[in-house]
Amino acid sequence: MALVTPKEALARVRRGWTLVDVRSAHDFCELRIPGALNVPFDPAPYFVARLALEGCETTDCIIVSCADGGVSGRAAVRMAACGFRAVACLYRGITAWLACGLPLCCDGTAKPQIAD
Repeated sequence: MALVTPKEALARVRRGWTLVDVRSAHDFCELRIPGALNVPFDPAPYFVARLALEGCETTDCIIVSCADGGVSGRAAVRMAACGFRAVACLYRGITAWLACGLPLCCDGTAKPQIAD
């Protein structure tokens, strides 16, 4: 699994990579990277199934993000074990994105996820 800086993640998203934010729906609605897809990692056993429901396929190029990089690392390991071939983690998560001064949304317009 590769780690990417916020600027590299932004470049990859502009080239067509999907950005998956694995934080809770509440945290995602409060502050998120524009264009990110919210697929919470918790509960972990259902994470890959939820990715599929959101249209993510094992052949997609995906960057996984969380608050600080810890949860996204676990999510990326699970994705790789389930056959995802191109997965990268946003190094230090949304915290690093914010520190780089890259754009964020905080207007609360994201659709909340229904709890399983």
